[in-house]
Amino acid sequence: MAHHQHVPREPRGAYVNAESLSAESQALPDSISASKLRAALEGVGAYVQIVDFEWRLLYLNECCRELLRDLGYEVHDLIGKHYWDDLFPYLRGSRLQLDYQRAMHERVPIETEHRDERTGRCYRIRLSPLEQGGLSISFLDITVHKDTEA
Repeated sequence: MAHHQHVPREPRGAYVNAESLSAESQALPDSISASKLRAALEGVGAYVQIVDFEWRLLYLNECCRELLRDLGYEVHDLIGKHYWDDLFPYLRGSRLQLDYQRAMHERVPIETEHRDERTGRCYRIRLSPLEQGGLSISFLDITVHKDTEA
């Protein structure tokens, strides 16, 4: 994979709370709920990923697709891939993976920070267990803020 520097966009919104979005959309007809949920996930300004209980990637919003494209991933091939084996094997055994696993298995929301050693970027990550299994992963690039603090 080729590695390119990603120039982050300024966050336009808050974190995604996929649980409340999915709960709200359950009351709507299927044709409306899918489009409403997709529009909400695309417009938040955060990077958003959704994985199932077996760590298979189910969804990436456009912001996240752009980031992964800039990092050299072929984004059209990512859906269905295993999060740890196929996408981010370099994170296996990290504190970040332990946080993800805790959120998934204990079904608790977790907020954490992570500096990606490959890119030097720092992210604030929110992990939200989904009612039907899996996780909503939303994150913001906070590198500028963290570097200003240092």
